[in-house]
Amino acid sequence: MTGKSVAAYSTQAAEGNTTNAENAIYSPMEVATAVAFMVGIYQLLMYVFRMGIVCTLLSDTLVNGFTTGAAIHVLTSQVKDLLGLKITRYEGPFNIGFAYIEIFNKIEEVNTAALVVSSITIIVLAINNEILKPLVRKRSVIPIPIELMAVIIGTLVSTYINLQDEYGLQPVGDIPTGLPYPTLPAFTIFPKIMMDSFTITMVAYTISMSMALIFAQRHNYEVDSNQELFAQGTSNIVGSFFSCMPITASLSRSLVQETVGGKTQLTSLISCLILLTVMLWIGPFFEPLPRVNIYKYRMGVIPYTHKDTDFHYNHELNAANLTSTFQVICNNH
Repeated sequence: MTGKSVAAYSTQAAEGNTTNAENAIYSPMEVATAVAFMVGIYQLLMYVFRMGIVCTLLSDTLVNGFTTGAAIHVLTSQVKDLLGLKITRYEGPFNIGFAYIEIFNKIEEVNTAALVVSSITIIVLAINNEILKPLVRKRSVIPIPIELMAVIIGTLVSTYINLQDEYGLQPVGDIPTGLPYPTLPAFTIFPKIMMDSFTITMVAYTISMSMALIFAQRHNYEVDSNQELFAQGTSNIVGSFFSCMPITASLSRSLVQETVGGKTQLTSLISCLILLTVMLWIGPFFEPLPRVNIYKYRMGVIPYTHKDTDFHYNHELNAANLTSTFQVICNNH
């Protein structure tokens, strides 16, 4: 959704369009950071007026249906890369259907190497989650870092076998090091992006609370909806000074963290420190890593989206669940 605002108000969108070129004086980054700042302001206002109560409208049926639809979106966005295919990026209603039609039409162009690497790694992840992890948990509180091992092994194999040239597997590519310098958002664009920012605010909050409620139900704890608004609003405002886009919960990344055993805020702190280390120093080491090596993690955690929930184990089809799922699938990704 931020991309739509960028496309509408940035200089990049005005190229070749004399009508918009006169008014478009903002770079894509300036538009994105301005949207992040506005979203943060809206979220802090919602926190001040205690509007976190709107999360009570997120029933279990809505949350389960929404997350199932989102999982299908994640699956669709990754399957083309796992097969090594290049397809058109569809937008709008029924974009998933159009994507699968093109995938099936190009099935003969599947990159065998990408398919083999994806299949082997997903199988290894499944064995680890279903067999090895329960066994290790009985003897140690420290799980096997199978995901980290796969990333390191994938990077080394790609480096010494040259998977890009030999088998056509696209690497991650250039990873710049360092942090961006703080800059002020483009305040003059705020009147133009107010409505877009409000829409993004509501969607981002809905996604985040849906994910929070799923994990709260799974691990039996409570979620403070107003505190979530304060945390996201503060993060968006601070992030807007450092070239960040509006934030929300990520279905795939949240599930990856949960499946590897992360349960507390300490997990996020350690993840941030590792990410900071990668950004500042060791990022270039992962440049040869095949992209398919990243996509497979998101695929590997999708089966666990509704684990331990009523939606997962209920054998009777629920019309409300199916309706909410269908609405998410049909809407624009």
